[in-house]
Amino acid sequence: MQERKIQSFPEMLKDAALVGFISAALALPLVGFKTVDRATQMDLEFRFGELFYAVAVIALGRLLLNLTGAGLARPVFLLTASLSVLWLIDYALEIVPIDWPALGWLTWLAATIIAIRAWI
Repeated sequence: MQERKIQSFPEMLKDAALVGFISAALALPLVGFKTVDRATQMDLEFRFGELFYAVAVIALGRLLLNLTGAGLARPVFLLTASLSVLWLIDYALEIVPIDWPALGWLTWLAATIIAIRAWI
């Protein structure tokens, strides 16, 4: 089995930022723009809000996974499990309106998976 080098926190931030940058570059043409068919022409609809939201979730997830690997599994578990439960409560009680439900559910799924990973 390959030994894993424990990174410092600045290295973890750099890794998460790099993952966020790569995911933004890959997702920009797929998520950032949407073609809208009008009666006489095709228009581009910009969806940068959704793009930046998804990139932030990916980068933060990478940082949390790095922190889990560095021995901070318990705080990561407490944070992600709490966020997962709060998301379900918010969805059930409709406390805060959700602008992008699909991204909200994917965020919940990511938080839940990271919580399970930190717990194991």
